[in-house]
Order: sequence, then structure tokens, then C-alpha cells
Amino acid sequence: MTVLHNSISAYWDQRAASYSREIAAELHNDQRGTLAFLRHLLPTFAPHLTLKDDSAQVQGQALDLGCGPGLFSVFLASHGFSVTALDGSEGMLSQARLNCAHFLSAEQQGRVTFVSGDVAHPPVAKGSCDLIVARDVWWNLPQPQEAYSHALKALKSQGLLIIFDGNYYYSYQNPAYYQDYTKTHQDLEGVNVAEMARIAQRLPLSYQLRPAYDLKVIRDLAGDIVSAHAWVELTAPDYIAAAPTTTATTVSPATNCADVVLGSHRWRPFTPDNSNALPEIIEKFVVCVQKH
Repeated sequence: MTVLHNSISAYWDQRAASYSREIAAELHNDQRGTLAFLRHLLPTFAPHLTLKDDSAQVQGQALDLGCGPGLFSVFLASHGFSVTALDGSEGMLSQARLNCAHFLSAEQQGRVTFVSGDVAHPPVAKGSCDLIVARDVWWNLPQPQEAYSHALKALKSQGLLIIFDGNYYYSYQNPAYYQDYTKTHQDLEGVNVAEMARIAQRLPLSYQLRPAYDLKVIRDLAGDIVSAHAWVELTAPDYIAAAPTTTATTVSPATNCADVVLGSHRWRPFTPDNSNALPEIIEKFVVCVQKH
């Protein structure tokens, strides 16, 4: 591990306990919309990966990259998946274990395997994963392209890679993206976010506008063996822009050109040719990759 890797892990070790409280609140009530969108994407792009609450049969093999306090690990294990929860922060893995113990039954807990390691080099076999998920992880990877390469190789045929992320610290490239994270972060409990800002100056994705970057990297790495889709989150007054809307739980991928509205969250499909229909500032986005 490099000095930069160690600095990132040390920062998230400090954030683990307070961040875990945010995740626990989200597991109780998904206000941020992440789990709602995951529920939308699975039947839309991988109907063979069913979400079941009452089945002892494993529905698929999932890899939670940068699992943090275990949001996806808890959710997927509770719906029948066997989950490998991987993180480079021991503090985050400790919180993930606590949340799994709190939210899951003993049988469901047995579906989760915790692994300490590098997200860019997950210790899983090629073609072994039905589903790979990550949230707010890719932006702080020193080797994001390598992480995509390994994740795509780990997917089974018809498997999904789903990345929730944001253009955090893109203000180093474009000042219009500046956010004061000392004000927007919750429950910091004395953790100095200025340390993450210093780390972000050395991270490659602080200087890449996304998700355009991600779609290009995926296309360059995998070409026609995958289909990649992306959405950007809209916030008022972006809602004013007229566009087709769907609130259905499933949408045909071939015609997936409508806004997706899930609770208070609205997501607009991102393509290279619809920039005039997108917000000027792209904060949060989702990338979904299906392997053929």
C-alpha cells in the first residue's frame, strides 16, 4: 500500500463511527434514495437477480466494494445475496460488522464475509460476481481505471456493476463545483475534513468530470462486451426542465430515456448528446454496467 492509500484509510478510520450512524439511519428509512434506486435497477437490468426477504436460497454473489459501515452489505444480505464486504479501512469494517449484527438475523449474517483489502484489486475470482456495488468510493481511489478493470473482470455474464458517486472536489478543476464540506458533512465529531481536501488534491478523479469520464473508461476497457448507462441527480430548479418521467419500478433498458422519480429524488439519463437537458453542475450520479 502506498502512503496515499494509507492516508485515505486513516481518514476513513476517523470518520467510521459518525458515518455509521448516518448509514444506520438510512437503513431504517432510505431518505437519500440510494436503496430505492438499487431496487429500481436490479429488476430493470437483471431480472434474474431477485430481491427476496424470506428465502434461504442464495440469490447471487455480490461484492460490496468500499463497503463502509455496510449499507449495501446489510441490504443485499437481507434480500438473499451472499456478500463479500471489502474495505481498506479497518474502522469501517468494524462498523459494518456492528450494523450487520444489528440489522440482520443470524442466518443473514452468515451470508456476509468481511475482507480487508484494496478496492482497486479485489481478491475475488474472475467471473465470480453477479452484482458489484459501490457508493461514494470511486472518487477517492488513487487508481480508478484499474479498479474498473478488475471489477469488470470479476463480473459474471449478465452481471451488474452499479456505482453511486459524485463530482466531489472537482472544484480543483472547475471552481464552480466548490462545496464547503465542513458545513455539509454530518456528525463530524472533531474530524477535520480539510485533511480529505488535501488528500483529494492528489486524487485523479478530482480533475475529471463525471460520469462522462466513467463511461469512456468503461468503453475503452470493455468495448461491446458491456452496456453502460448513467443518470445524474436533479435538484430544484432543475426539476423545471420538461422531460418524460417514469415512476414505474421497471423500465426497458432499450427505452430507458425517461427521468426516474423515486420518492423525493429525480434522476435523468446521461448521454453524450443530451448535455442541454442536464444541470449545469452535476453533483451526484449513478453508473450501471451490464456485462453480456
